[in-house]
Amino acid sequence: IYSVPPSAPFLDGLADGLIAACGGRARPEALADALVFLPNRRAARGFASALHAAFGGPLLAPDIRTLGEIEGEDAPVLGPDALNLPPAIEGARRRGVLARLIEAWRTQIGEPPLPPASALAAADELAAVMDQTAVRPEADGPGAGAFDWKALDALAAEADLAEHWRLSASFLQIVADNWPSYLAARGEIEPAARQLAAARALATRWAEAPPARPVVIAGSTGAHPASRILMRAALRLPRGAVVLPGLDPDLENWAAVRLAPSHPQHALLKTLEALGLWPDEVRLAPFARPETRSADARRRLVNEALAPAEATTSWRSRLKHLARPEPADMLVRRGLENLTLIEAEDE
Repeated sequence: IYSVPPSAPFLDGLADGLIAACGGRARPEALADALVFLPNRRAARGFASALHAAFGGPLLAPDIRTLGEIEGEDAPVLGPDALNLPPAIEGARRRGVLARLIEAWRTQIGEPPLPPASALAAADELAAVMDQTAVRPEADGPGAGAFDWKALDALAAEADLAEHWRLSASFLQIVADNWPSYLAARGEIEPAARQLAAARALATRWAEAPPARPVVIAGSTGAHPASRILMRAALRLPRGAVVLPGLDPDLENWAAVRLAPSHPQHALLKTLEALGLWPDEVRLAPFARPETRSADARRRLVNEALAPAEATTSWRSRLKHLARPEPADMLVRRGLENLTLIEAEDE
C-alpha cells in the first residue's frame, strides 16, 4: 500500500509506476494484463492520457475501470457472478416514482399537491438521504447499508417527540415500506446496494481464484464501503496494490484526527483502520514524482494550519519541529511562495 504526496502529479506518477511494474517500455503488451480502478470517469480518462504520454509510443492499454462502475457494460471483470445480481433501478424512473410516492403521502395527510418541479426536488432530497444511509463508510461488512428505517416510527413513539418529528417519521415510511415493496415487485435493487453486492462478488472471486495480473486500486480515500471492500481484497492478491492520494507523512497526532471528522486526513485514517493498518505502514510510492521544496514546505504548513482545535496550543513548537533542520520562519516563507489571496465579496 502506497501514498503519493498531495502536491505531486498523481496520475503521472501512477502511470510511471505501472509501466515499471509491467516490465517497462520494452514490453508494451504487458500493460494490457493490468486492471486499474480509479475513483471516477474523469480520473480514468486522465490516467489513460498520462499512460500514453509516459510510454511515449504505441501500447496496449490496461483495463481501466471506475470504482462507481465496478462491472462495466459487459461485466468482463465479474463474469458469471454479475448475472446473479438483480438490476439496479434506472435513475430517472427512480426519481419519478419517488415523486409519485411523495404526492400520495401528501394526499394521505390532507396536504395539497406540489407543483411538478417541487415534487421532483423533494424526490431528489429523499433520494440523497437514501444514498447517504446506504454508503455509510463504517458499514463495509456483511450488513453494510442495512439501515432500519422502521425503527424511526418506534423511536418517535417511545421518545414522545414533537409532532413535526412524528410527521417526519411518517414521511420516511415511504422508504421503509412503499419503496422496498416497489423494488421487490420489479425485481430491482438500489444502485448503491448493487454496487456493494458487485464489490463483494468481485472480492469473493479474487479470494477463490486470485488473478496473477497486476490489480491496482488508486486515487480513492476509501470513503465508500465498496471501495474498502475492493482495497482489502486487492491487498491479498499476489500483485495487488492500493495507492492512496496524499496521506500526510508528517502528521503525528492521528489520535486527534480520528476524533475530527472534518479533518482532511480523517477519511484516510478510517480507511486504514478498516484495512487493519496504521499510517506509518503506508510507503511513499517509489514512482511518485518528487515534491519541490516550496510544495514540501506548503504541505507541512497546511499540516499545522488544519490541526484539530485541541492540538493547537503548541503550534510554535510544532512548526519548529516540522521545519527541521531550518528555522520555522523559513518554512513559513517558503510555504507561502507564489500564494495569492483573493478576497471574494460573497460566497
